[in-house]
Parts: sequence; C-alpha cells; structure tokens
Amino acid sequence: MKFFYFESGNKNKFSIITTIPLFWIGSIYLFMILFYLEHKRLPIPSFDDPQNESCTFLYLIISSSFFIAILSYFYSIIEIVRNIKNSEIKLGRKTILVMSILLFTIQLKYDPFSLIEWIGD
Repeated sequence: MKFFYFESGNKNKFSIITTIPLFWIGSIYLFMILFYLEHKRLPIPSFDDPQNESCTFLYLIISSSFFIAILSYFYSIIEIVRNIKNSEIKLGRKTILVMSILLFTIQLKYDPFSLIEWIGD
C-alpha cells in the first residue's frame, strides 16, 4: 500500500503538508503586522475584534485554515516518527518538518502576543 511507504509519489504531498503550519503561523503574524500598521499598537484580546478589521479576507483564511493546520501538524508528527531515518528524505525537508512542528507547538502552547486568543475571540 502506497500510504505506508515514502515513495516518490508522496514527496510533494509530504512537503506541502508539512509547510501548512508554517503558512498558517506566517499568515497570523502578517495579520498582526497589518493591524499594527493600521492602529499603531498591538491587538488586545477581547477588545479589538479581528472581524471588523480592513483585512477580512486574510482573517477568513486564518480562521478557516486553523483545523487544516492542526490536522497537518498531527500528520507531520506521525511522519517524523516513521520516516526520520529514511535516507530518501533530504535534510532540507527534515529541517522544515522539525521546524514546522516546533514553531506550531510554541505558537499553540505559549501564544506569543496572544494572537490565537485574539483571533479565536
């Protein structure tokens, strides 16, 4: 079964899925930077409503892709356990995989600038 083996057909899927959490974190911080440029201050949870900001399209992307990022995060953890010693995976992909898992974990656990609380509010 092709799902259980890391073959050449799965390389593109593997690299796309492992970068989804990085894309989600990048879009959150882009949204925060745009908020900062517009209001000259950082967002305050329970005070500023992100739905009423000028970048509503970016807010819709962030809020709708949160669950996709969570699923790809768990998929990445499974893949790192199964394929970290696989010699077919290049060092760059392994680095992106570990970096995306680490950054996504830090974002969810510590929530710098209270961005997840602000967007989820």
